[in-house]
Amino acid sequence: MSDHHVVARLRAAGFVVSPSLDTEGLDSGLLFVRCQSGQLEVVSAWGDDYALSARLPLSRDWANPFEPTGQPSSAASFAVIVDELLCSEQHGSDASVASGSAETTGWYSRGRHAQQ
Repeated sequence: MSDHHVVARLRAAGFVVSPSLDTEGLDSGLLFVRCQSGQLEVVSAWGDDYALSARLPLSRDWANPFEPTGQPSSAASFAVIVDELLCSEQHGSDASVASGSAETTGWYSRGRHAQQ
């Protein structure tokens, strides 16, 4: 069995994939994550017609863990989101990563998200 073509592109680009739960606890989506250029790149997809992506800093303020750390993302088709993300990577990204405070920790490099 072969991968879905967009899933295959993300996996080939180094993204790790895991199921994503909806509000009813069903695994109806996919979450793709990779650490690249000092950022955490995330793609959330709930079908071929709806996905979001973000580039986030590698640190998080655990005193306010649900406070957003990135810019809002507009929804688009899964293929369009992946095209934009991978094309921006080829042409260089101007996204900056905010430096962490004493209260922030590397949240992607610790615990169950560690990629070793």
